[in-house]
Amino acid sequence: MRSVLLLSAILFCLVSFASKASDPPFWASSSISGDTLFFIQEGGQQRAAAFLLFVPKSMPELRSATGEVHYAPGTDFVWRPGSRRIELPAGSRIPFKRRADMYPAKDSPNSIPRASDRIGRSLLFGGGHFFHDLQIVASYKTQERWTGAIPRNKRKLLQKTIERCLISVVIR
Repeated sequence: MRSVLLLSAILFCLVSFASKASDPPFWASSSISGDTLFFIQEGGQQRAAAFLLFVPKSMPELRSATGEVHYAPGTDFVWRPGSRRIELPAGSRIPFKRRADMYPAKDSPNSIPRASDRIGRSLLFGGGHFFHDLQIVASYKTQERWTGAIPRNKRKLLQKTIERCLISVVIR
């Protein structure tokens, strides 16, 4: 139990100090950056697709999750104004998976057993950069506003954890 609490505190510290205080949260901004996409080609569909959180006002910018690759509209992806959907044309450099790839055969590489396995398939699984390298990050401006739940600040409930984070940062 103690190791779980320690791990939770370490993760809290990393997240707290890694995020930029200057970046407003997505629910309070019309500039979206870091909208993560994972492209899936559904059975019967010719193109893989993913959906943005909001409808962009203009062409979104897509990059690899590492930020190293910038994807070209029209060549690597297709977006139609007024839509959240982004599709991949033939020859796109953007990685994707077919729906069937998400459920590999039992004991296949990069698979993990499913809790309810009636079809003899596992779930696609991979540690490290496996999924990270399959994701794309979108940046765009939107007129839409978030209508879902907004997290409340609970710092007072984690005061001792925050103090320990601050102490560990000062000690380094």
